[in-house]
Amino acid sequence: MKKWTFLIFLMAGIFRSPAQDAGTLIQGGLSDGNKLVKAYLAPLNKAILFGLGQNNYQSFSLDDNHHWSLGLHTTFLMAPPEERVYDVNQLGLETLEAEDPHNSIAQTVLGDSTQYIYIQSKRRDLFGRPLFKFKSPTGYGFPGAPVPYFNLAYSGQSATYSLGFIPPLPIPTTGMTVYLLKGNAQWNLFSLLGWESGRNEWSAGLQYAFFHGMSRLDVKPDNVYTYLTVTGNLSGPYDNQKLLIDYHSLSVSTYLAHHLGRRWKIFAGGGITGGISFIRMKGIYPVYSSDPTGNFSIVAEDVEDPLDISQEAAQWYLEGGIRADWKRFYLQLQGDYGQYYGGALQLGYKFK
Repeated sequence: MKKWTFLIFLMAGIFRSPAQDAGTLIQGGLSDGNKLVKAYLAPLNKAILFGLGQNNYQSFSLDDNHHWSLGLHTTFLMAPPEERVYDVNQLGLETLEAEDPHNSIAQTVLGDSTQYIYIQSKRRDLFGRPLFKFKSPTGYGFPGAPVPYFNLAYSGQSATYSLGFIPPLPIPTTGMTVYLLKGNAQWNLFSLLGWESGRNEWSAGLQYAFFHGMSRLDVKPDNVYTYLTVTGNLSGPYDNQKLLIDYHSLSVSTYLAHHLGRRWKIFAGGGITGGISFIRMKGIYPVYSSDPTGNFSIVAEDVEDPLDISQEAAQWYLEGGIRADWKRFYLQLQGDYGQYYGGALQLGYKFK
């Protein structure tokens, strides 16, 4: 239970970082804000999508008995170092730029928790100063994201079926709510084809998962630094802001397994996983821009529902590990290798 609590709060912390920082990124304008938020969250989206689609191997029954089990499954995938940062000046921003053209590398949500740069307006006042600027958000300090969930499974000789889930769960002190559903079906091809397999398994499987996260935001006016007086329509209300992140992940996989007696087995396999993420900001937000009349001033307007972006991602992956099945318990440890890499754990209780 302590491990489950730790993983949930780690997930909440990772999601809380974009929840607190996405609002800052849109304040320089909607078009540039969408580009910045997408770049900032890109590796988190991939880590969650791939984590939902992997960690799928489940054991078949060695005899004619059918088994039910309930366990805690966790996948933790890390982004490669080059995807933990992004170059502000390579995003094609229209009104914003890095303050230092020689230091335009900003952290993503999975980047360093202490590093940041200043992002500023391309427009200047009479003294050559940018009209406004703000700090780029820092990362959370972890290079990856966990995907923990409960898993209810049915296992037979020819097939296993499982349902992974997190019930709607508000995370204390974070203003965040999450839930998850993951369906997994695997078939033992040796058994279905009537081939003599001995201690070996050859399986094929199909998985689909959906994850939803919602975080409360608190973006107020005057969160950017400006040399000039800000004019415009700033009246709020700013108490109904939230960030919504949805993931749809689909994967196909195949595994070979060898039984080392009745309790232990080793397995290896892989497949392809991919999906799409949606990021939406709901509520009213203050957005800053230069005066469209060409004067040296800042205009701020309240904008409703300013963000609605999507991101597609896919990767081939390999998995391998070891599994132990006792009379009442099971334990599985594995490594995951792909563009995003890491490991996974399964621990559960078996019912007759």
